Amino acid sequence: MTGQRCSCGRIHPTGVTQIHVYPGLLKDWMKHVDLNELGRSCLLVADDNTWSVVGEQVSRQLSDVKLSVNKLVFADEGKGTLVADERSLGRVLMAMESQPDFLIAIGSGTISDLVRYTATQAKIPYYIIATAPSMDGYASSVAPLICRGKKRSYKASAPQGIFADVDILASAPSEMIQAGIGDLLGKITARADWQLAHLLTGEYFCPEVQQKVNGAVQETIAAMGNDLNARLFIEKLILALVDSGQAITAVGNSRPASGSEHMLAHYWEVKALESQRTLGLHGQKVGLATELVLNLYAKVSERVASRGETETMQLFRQVTRDMPTVGSYRRLLAKSGISFHPLKLCIPLDWIRESLLHEAIFSRDRYTVLRYAYERGWLAEIVEEIIQEIPKTEPNPVCE
Repeated sequence: MTGQRCSCGRIHPTGVTQIHVYPGLLKDWMKHVDLNELGRSCLLVADDNTWSVVGEQVSRQLSDVKLSVNKLVFADEGKGTLVADERSLGRVLMAMESQPDFLIAIGSGTISDLVRYTATQAKIPYYIIATAPSMDGYASSVAPLICRGKKRSYKASAPQGIFADVDILASAPSEMIQAGIGDLLGKITARADWQLAHLLTGEYFCPEVQQKVNGAVQETIAAMGNDLNARLFIEKLILALVDSGQAITAVGNSRPASGSEHMLAHYWEVKALESQRTLGLHGQKVGLATELVLNLYAKVSERVASRGETETMQLFRQVTRDMPTVGSYRRLLAKSGISFHPLKLCIPLDWIRESLLHEAIFSRDRYTVLRYAYERGWLAEIVEEIIQEIPKTEPNPVCE
């Protein structure tokens, strides 16, 4: 399904048309779905936490209308052991032996990614029942998966519908809400990277799609305060995250929502798998990486200005317009009691150094400020400055 032609010259897919977000939704979510059009059997995919919170109730509701319900419940997800890799994907594919007419993902990032990819390959519809405002992938048409130790995004289809009960989302653990905020704040540097690539390499860029993402980010920032579990804030956050995923579907790739900050987070996630180390949540890592990239942009801009490169100075002013300073970013987080400090997330400083250098040199599929700094010969020096400017804190005993 497509929409009207955009000013960028493309006709963007309309994305998810059924998005339902309100308190108490779980009681009557089925009124929004014509189950007769989907078939009579489904597969529910959840983890042990989301199953107990939401899954059992959904299963009963579907059984009450005489649907054949099968389930796959991953164990120990709450301990951070579930990842969207070949092994987990294999379990979902094996559960497809029941040949369901449609799938329902009950959870957030990893669960929805596994279901999204599986449903796309099986060419059947799927729905998502969100359990936390922790990431922006609910409406996305890409599935980030780990294959052979590397994380990459695979093209997939967007869900038929997204159901988010604000009461359920507001009761999510604080770290999951903070992860959603971190993932959303990452759009600040993702925008800069996309625009930088457009201006320097001619890469496609859509101002209208980007403007919608900008608006979602600014509304959420304006609503941030001391009570991140407040239902009004949670509703704004989840809608902003869904809008971000819709932007991915509109463009056909993750550019509007993912730049160098996500590349750094993905690097740390792969390192954690290799070393069997548990880090913070994905969005928390993105929140940390956003601060690092904000600092990188500031330092690159300073070097451009010091050399009197007029045209390049104008370009970076355009790219960094409305971008917060590192100091204002830290104050924004502190106002809401959020910390994305690397030691809090169990990310060694050496990993930060490695990721900044590695993603600039070896990541060839996406032009970002990392690549620009590397090409100018400034990166190694800037990275050491950034490392030195990370606030000092005591080691986290949980990470030992």
